[in-house]
Amino acid sequence: MRYCFISQTTRIQNPILDPSVRYRCYHPAAELRAQGHSCSVASAHQFTRAPDFDADVYVFHRPSIGMPGIARVIETLRDKGKILIADYDDLIFGGPEVAGLSSQARTGNIPLERVERAFQINLDSLRLFDRVTVSTTPLKEEVAGHLPQARVHVLANFLPRDLLAFHRREETWRHPRSDNRVGYFSGTLSHNRDFEIVSDLLLDLLRDDPAFSLMLVGPLEVPEDFAVLPNAGRHRVVDYSHLAHLMTGFNTVIAPLEDSRFTRCKSRVKYLESCLTGCRLVASPIPDMIAAGMSAEDLPDSPEAWRAALTRRPDPEQLAAQARPRFEQLGEMIPALYDPILS
Repeated sequence: MRYCFISQTTRIQNPILDPSVRYRCYHPAAELRAQGHSCSVASAHQFTRAPDFDADVYVFHRPSIGMPGIARVIETLRDKGKILIADYDDLIFGGPEVAGLSSQARTGNIPLERVERAFQINLDSLRLFDRVTVSTTPLKEEVAGHLPQARVHVLANFLPRDLLAFHRREETWRHPRSDNRVGYFSGTLSHNRDFEIVSDLLLDLLRDDPAFSLMLVGPLEVPEDFAVLPNAGRHRVVDYSHLAHLMTGFNTVIAPLEDSRFTRCKSRVKYLESCLTGCRLVASPIPDMIAAGMSAEDLPDSPEAWRAALTRRPDPEQLAAQARPRFEQLGEMIPALYDPILS
């Protein structure tokens, strides 16, 4: 069978540089190829200019009829009897009550009116499909609220076997590291509000313990107090080919999130990356992190729990002993792909 993945990404010429596209298009494509299928990946911009109507299944990642030509492409594919799937890994559709909870609206980087319009366009786009894949169970529930008759399948984010084989050869999880170095990885400015959950606590820890160190990776607006601390540093965002190497320099990675209907739809990506690189992860207890099997003590849900988690020093030998089993778990987390909604 031939699959074509079409993503609504701003990385028009090189979609693989978009983390969301990697997880929702390139990773499934790698697994499908290993099963003997043919796959292609294109940005929506590329596809509307040079459409390929010869595939059997078309997966539209975050489809938006706001892009000129996409609605016409979808209609043509449907007329040709193709199987069409909409795919989502974030809550990007709905009315104003949902749009206002999004990271774009909460940070104020984009005017609320624009965010609300984008969410409505995305909802109108979703309604063009009767097959949908999503990354988390809460996201499935959001889709079902708008499309109760649709076939919706949870295709959790995962790392494909070819990538795992590379890191197994490299033994990435065994990289030596400091036992008191914490990393915060932010791909976009949309996480400013999330970082506020732990910023005061981190400042206290940095001031009280010179051996405690923190690296803030990626675009992030932080209090100026961090800049004057010798044990706090900044690092530019890195692309996916360098991410694992950078992450192996940390004993602990943190992933705080505000608690809302929007963030509860977020996925386990940081957990996958931490298992790949041998890091301990401390994260907010969103449903997909719980479903991934994280320990309750590493899922703080209050300021006191965050303090307890970050002041607890995991035994280096115990962490090292757990690293290989956690890595091997990634192979067991590869889900069923599209068969559940194709049959």
